[in-house]
Amino acid sequence: MSKDIERILVVDDEPNLRKVLDTLLTRSGFEVETAGDGKEGMNVLRGGGIDLLMTDIRMPRMDGLELLSWCRTEQPDVPVIVITAHGTVDTAVQAMKDGAFDFVTKPFDSGQLVRTVRKALDQAKAMRSLLHAGADPAQIKILGNSDAANELRSWIDKVADLPANILLLGEAGTGHEVVAQAVHEASTRRDGPFVKINCGAIPDDWVESELFGHETDAIAGAVSPRPGRFELADGGTLFLDEIDKLPKSAQSRIVQVLEEKSVTRLGSLNANPVDLRLIAGSMQDLEALARSGEFREDLLYALNVASHKLRPLRDRLEDLLTFVQYYIARFNGHLGRHVGGVSPEALSRLLAYAWPGNVRELENVVERAMLFADADELSVAHLPDSLGDHDDSPIGNFDSGMKSIVRRATARIERELIKRALDENQNNITHAAKQLNISRKSLQTKMRDLGLRDQEA
Repeated sequence: MSKDIERILVVDDEPNLRKVLDTLLTRSGFEVETAGDGKEGMNVLRGGGIDLLMTDIRMPRMDGLELLSWCRTEQPDVPVIVITAHGTVDTAVQAMKDGAFDFVTKPFDSGQLVRTVRKALDQAKAMRSLLHAGADPAQIKILGNSDAANELRSWIDKVADLPANILLLGEAGTGHEVVAQAVHEASTRRDGPFVKINCGAIPDDWVESELFGHETDAIAGAVSPRPGRFELADGGTLFLDEIDKLPKSAQSRIVQVLEEKSVTRLGSLNANPVDLRLIAGSMQDLEALARSGEFREDLLYALNVASHKLRPLRDRLEDLLTFVQYYIARFNGHLGRHVGGVSPEALSRLLAYAWPGNVRELENVVERAMLFADADELSVAHLPDSLGDHDDSPIGNFDSGMKSIVRRATARIERELIKRALDENQNNITHAAKQLNISRKSLQTKMRDLGLRDQEA
């Protein structure tokens, strides 16, 4: 089972700062190791067990950028946060291009530093799991052989090198970030930084600072200059997920940055040129939000040059087994398990579920199942009760072919959804059809095909 306390290595040649950071991070619930320079830090990293590296830039024997470079090659699963009193744009951008997750400047804000650490650890969790499973982090794969998966791969090939911004739409859990990074890795910008941020997770009073940067004293708590995400993504790709959560003022500034290809920090009169591709993600209908005035039309036009709507898992069930096998292999390495597969009964249960949380929910279900797995395959007993009660008789064995299995699973899902809609609408077919977003005639046809009697009240 994975350990509960994450270990952070702090590398700095100032004993007082090491002590301050040790105290701060320990009080925040982390286990802390310290080192006085890059060489010493490298030796600690070689011992293993470090979840995050926090390093100063200017140190004797080996500086922070050298340690960062070594860590990216030898310990690619360890995220790196750079600390420096020399927080120039050039230093920050170089660190980000060399693979740093983020950077903080001395003197630092304690709360912001801890938030950055937690964000780095959270976002590194998935990549660390991939590495433990033996995957190459540079190979961002779109799993599956369904029409939807093949269509998505083809679309990525087409748009990868187009000089256009991209808009990714789709329900929560459909893989906005995975697709954004796949576009980046397939493009000529692959050697530049891939900078990502969830707009819904930024406190309102920090939005413009995070995106566009600030000068000293430009905002409350700003004790030193800091470039924003647009500057840090120079030469690469910036992914703004949940872009609809941004306030209108920030939306307006993004339009300006895209038009002028430059960004001005808060508190500055000087514009810094930027060359980047913007990829935005949203779970909302941005056109509807634009019509209602909640989202700027000019930003929608700027983003909606090359767009793609990611399909929900329930529309690509033939890929479900591929995802399950992938997650089993991944969590075998991460959790120290030796699970070989999934039983036909458990697969039936998984295929008969509607997956409102999509692939992300499936990943969580498989991880939870493997935490309690006590056999060489996942069974129904390992699955959470939240999947509901279903007929767990096998939909088919693998010899019958995945498409045949999926057809039967889809029929089960349709039957369950129709029965639920009819129950909730007192068997009123017109109202049930409206709830299911299909015509009355289509509902009656499906009911007949599925053996559901017409008992309209």
